[in-house]
Amino acid sequence: MSLTVRPGPVEGTTRAPSSKSVTHRGMFFALAAGGGTVSQPLWSEDTRASHDAILGFGAKTVATRTELVVRGAHLAPAEIDVANSGTTLRIATAIAALCEGESVIAGDGSLNERPMGPLADALASLGADVDLDPDGTPPVRIAGPVHGGSTSVDATASSQYVTALLLAAPLMPEGLELEVKGEIASKPYVDLTCRVLGDAGVTIERGPDTFAIEPQDLEAAHVAVPGDYSAAAFPLVAAAITGGHVTVTNLPEDTGQGDERIAELIGRFGAPVEREAEALTVTGKATQPADVDLSDNPDLFPALAVLAATVEGTSELTGAPHLRDKESDRIEAVVEGLDELGVETEALDGGARIQGGLLSGGTVDGRGDHRIQMAFAVAGLAAQQPVTVTGPTDAHAVSYPEFPSVMDRLGAKIDTNPDEPREGAR
Repeated sequence: MSLTVRPGPVEGTTRAPSSKSVTHRGMFFALAAGGGTVSQPLWSEDTRASHDAILGFGAKTVATRTELVVRGAHLAPAEIDVANSGTTLRIATAIAALCEGESVIAGDGSLNERPMGPLADALASLGADVDLDPDGTPPVRIAGPVHGGSTSVDATASSQYVTALLLAAPLMPEGLELEVKGEIASKPYVDLTCRVLGDAGVTIERGPDTFAIEPQDLEAAHVAVPGDYSAAAFPLVAAAITGGHVTVTNLPEDTGQGDERIAELIGRFGAPVEREAEALTVTGKATQPADVDLSDNPDLFPALAVLAATVEGTSELTGAPHLRDKESDRIEAVVEGLDELGVETEALDGGARIQGGLLSGGTVDGRGDHRIQMAFAVAGLAAQQPVTVTGPTDAHAVSYPEFPSVMDRLGAKIDTNPDEPREGAR
């Protein structure tokens, strides 16, 4: 159960996969709207979990590689297996609250450790009957329908609570007036949700910490999915740590994704980054450390940590304490992984302090986490000796199924040792 990457440069052009975040939102909005299309969806483990969820709630679909057509049905309660998708877990819970009768939402082992209390409390105040495990985690047993009205939610642990409530709001008989308590974790993901809803004709009244959505008839959704900047970070960082030349296409500007910052952030480490139309190109090696606030971009933490580890000097990546509640504790995973590769790294409350320099090579625990696996696979390109990432070799399939083949086409030398499918894989 491992993946080994040998040192070497990368060069070439590749296409970014479609956005996982927009695909999730498009699928669930099409369900809520009673039908619609999602063009250029991402088909990955996580988005297949959302597809299975909308089928469970009563949708009929016709799926091809390039388009998902959703034909709505009367929402019905269901037992939903969300595998390892936190986004599916949170949105499906809010959709279940619209259904008359009890639904059960659960996933695999690590998914069932995700906090759900704030979302459950908000839905209960809107009229749902919600039951969680004693520690506030799944499985979720929820019976609706909710009536809507006014509520609040603490979003410091996850922006997905807000996203879930907003996607369900147009179908609540009394609409939704939502006050957000605390600072929203990964706020751009809420902005992205509002953008998807707004593009589909949903009217949202928004204040600094409030959202209001009246009950409204929804028209068929037509969601076009752009490329995924979070996934594009890996081949771009691969070029920046090896002095390679990599172009990633399918990255239009102004998509609403917070991780569009990847170009700016790689540039802050001194690597040349160019944009032309819908493509980003990294044309040389990073040369300097940088301090980066990732409060709006936590998914970039593993890739940028590897980038920071390859340049002389001290970098600090901060602002994202909720990284400890992802598919793994990503702060711990990165700190321990870089330590195994000979890089002095210190865990901070919301990130890490990294004393960059040389990567020695070695063996790193991938934690069964797609972003940790891909980050340390990329690290192997710039190490003095090969890097072996242990754990399920298909972890990347959660968000970037083509990752090994893409890296191979760019010149990376990757040896994959087959293993049993990881928990939750489909």
